Amino acid sequence: MALAIAVVSLLVLRCRAYRRQVAFDTGCDCAYDFSGSSGKQFSVQVDAKGFKLPEQVGGFDTGFLEMKLGTSWAGRFLDPSLELVSGGLRTSVFFERGVSGTRQVNISPILAHDGRISLRGRHLSWKNQNATLRLWRNLPLKDDRILVVAPHPDDAEIAAHGLCSHRHLHIVTISAGNNLSWNLARLEPRSGPQAALAARLRTWDSLTVPWMAGILPERSIQLAFPDGRLAEMHAAPQKNFTPEDYDFAGLRAMNQSKIKLSADGGCSWESLLVDLRQIISELKPTLIVLPFPKYDNHLDHGFTTVAVCEALRTLAGPPARLLLYINHGLLTEHWPFGPAGTAVSLPPNHDGRMPVHGLWSRPLAPEAQREKLLALEAMHDLREAPGLGIKTWKEIFRTVRGEVGTKVHGLERRPNNYFRRAVRANELFFVATWPQAQSLAESFAAKWQAKGQ
Repeated sequence: MALAIAVVSLLVLRCRAYRRQVAFDTGCDCAYDFSGSSGKQFSVQVDAKGFKLPEQVGGFDTGFLEMKLGTSWAGRFLDPSLELVSGGLRTSVFFERGVSGTRQVNISPILAHDGRISLRGRHLSWKNQNATLRLWRNLPLKDDRILVVAPHPDDAEIAAHGLCSHRHLHIVTISAGNNLSWNLARLEPRSGPQAALAARLRTWDSLTVPWMAGILPERSIQLAFPDGRLAEMHAAPQKNFTPEDYDFAGLRAMNQSKIKLSADGGCSWESLLVDLRQIISELKPTLIVLPFPKYDNHLDHGFTTVAVCEALRTLAGPPARLLLYINHGLLTEHWPFGPAGTAVSLPPNHDGRMPVHGLWSRPLAPEAQREKLLALEAMHDLREAPGLGIKTWKEIFRTVRGEVGTKVHGLERRPNNYFRRAVRANELFFVATWPQAQSLAESFAAKWQAKGQ
């Protein structure tokens, strides 16, 4: 009896811990708006063992299978997954615990094998069904001039490290990242204002870490605007937001780029647009990579895209296509689900309004995943702060409790860390035309403007 009570108590604790990370109803269908999709759609029959790909899959690089899934009893406490096998190709997709309903399964890695796909569920079940397969064919990058826009230091690496080997790629980082999670005062009490040191550390990160992927510092540009204030700046576009706790002009002077930023333009929304127009005019990118407004659940990310679109609006010849990324899931920061190295599928969405015009699932080979892991680890904000001195008994107890908790909850001590979430078998981008991206940005900005009034 006592053992049964102990087991039930552990399962309850496990569920509660997971629900703190995944708070939405996992029994709902996930729905998206594919009405404006540029892809091809097929109907496929799925049985208990798998399905057969249609003959027309040749030439497509991205595919998602929409099918209904259910979970076993164990799948409420353990991470459910679906393994897809075809010939010598194999990929795994993980879902949230307790999954039940329609989900999108990323089958992109096995599209190269035209034939029958075997399905093997772990803590997962499905019935024979008529499923919908959507396929996309994306243009190769070749001689594209790519501009990756990062709201903060590390966002470019999280979202698009696999692109960084491209020879015509530049990164522009909007914020200095002065909101560092480390307790710098504990490390060096005499270091002065924490924000100043944090901004200098993360500005250095944004200029040097891309060098690990071959992007020399002259191809990385740091604009050094204050972290977490883009929404305020947009609401008062002419107001000066020059920070008092770090050297705005001094950080901008660290840039090695040949593109000269204004030295006296101030720190305002208008000056941000001036910077972006200058950068875009000189680089003339044919492809811009930036956050997906609203569905990337960080205000700085949404307003980064608003700023880029406002800058593009006054320039001739905007790029024909843009790639949108999501680093902060709208419904949960725990997405993508499952361990590092597995495939990324679509983020959960329940209202059916999330527009999906195009998708590009770009594969990352194991070697590229290792390189991405090292780049993320080099970012100060993503790794844990070093511990100095001898730990107190309280700190030792906290560490032991945290390690025991990982076994009880089935979650890492930092369950939403980017070493799990971003080091994956693929990087996922939403493909949009310039008018589509502009419409998304305007809708997002109008929503927040109405909310602020």
